[in-house]
Amino acid sequence: IMEQGEATLVYKGYLKGHAGWVTCLEYGVMEEKPFLISGSRDKHLIMWDLETKEDSELIGAPRRMLTGHNHFVSSLALSNDCTYALSGSWDKTLRLWNLKQGKTMKVFQGHTNDVLSVGFNADNKKIISAGRDKTIRLWNTLGELKSTKSNAHNDWISGVKFSKDKNNNILSCGWDSKVKVWDQGIDEVKSTLAGHINYLSSIAISPNGQFLASGGKEGDVKIWSLSTSAITRQFKTKSPVNDLIFSPKHYIVVAATDDGLAVYDLQQDKIQFETGIQSTSENEKNDKSISALAMTWNNTGNMLYVACADSKIRGYEIQAQAQTFKSILSSPKHFQKKK
Repeated sequence: IMEQGEATLVYKGYLKGHAGWVTCLEYGVMEEKPFLISGSRDKHLIMWDLETKEDSELIGAPRRMLTGHNHFVSSLALSNDCTYALSGSWDKTLRLWNLKQGKTMKVFQGHTNDVLSVGFNADNKKIISAGRDKTIRLWNTLGELKSTKSNAHNDWISGVKFSKDKNNNILSCGWDSKVKVWDQGIDEVKSTLAGHINYLSSIAISPNGQFLASGGKEGDVKIWSLSTSAITRQFKTKSPVNDLIFSPKHYIVVAATDDGLAVYDLQQDKIQFETGIQSTSENEKNDKSISALAMTWNNTGNMLYVACADSKIRGYEIQAQAQTFKSILSSPKHFQKKK
């Protein structure tokens, strides 16, 4: 029996098909069928059908492989209607894919080094990318470069996202340990969120668009108010953070780390649950932990899919009594800066 507020993840099974680290992952629904799409260091993307079989640990199967990149795939984004995907790669390009046809619609060229992060804006008319050339680039869906911000960070840019509010701000994080908030044309920095001491790997935005979580090498996760630029919460994981995600349903943040997963309860301000990544029935049982690299929720927010460094994707069901985001936001006192 869980105590009030406890949130735990229960391992449900895995998907296999990639031949390298699974670096990025998104969940979608097309023609009423749920699917996952993943990218890997094997240079491919895979679309997966999600289905469980009675006597199997497998929770899905590859539907289609998308080929075209000629180096590691690093980043993925899905369009709102889930019929298009955007991928970024160490081959210095982005690709826009038609998922119904499984074809590349457009190759975006312009980056002079590995692309590490890609994203769509809210209406999917704008595309953002960033990477090891220290630039943030803004494109239209025809692959035309609209704007470039050079030296946007003093080091590699590991994450870039559009904000979820009406400002259409652009958010970025880098190996210079900073998070930056840019205006929608990436002309000027509106604010710099400084407080980390080592490189950042990931930023995530809360469902209501008001908060941003950041984390990286030192395992410190900070949660910032985007309106005040203040740190409202922070927690520390046991190993470097590779990805962060807010729950669409519960008042929690999950961190994917080199050691596994950590579930942090925002209301109680504590890590509720930590787990290593389970060896699957076909893995050699070894003592070395398997890194969790990327995560995505299903659309009800009760199943978390985790991309792992052993080339598999694992599914975890969340069992939570944690408060939901909606109930919390009606009582904003929980999110005031701690004295």
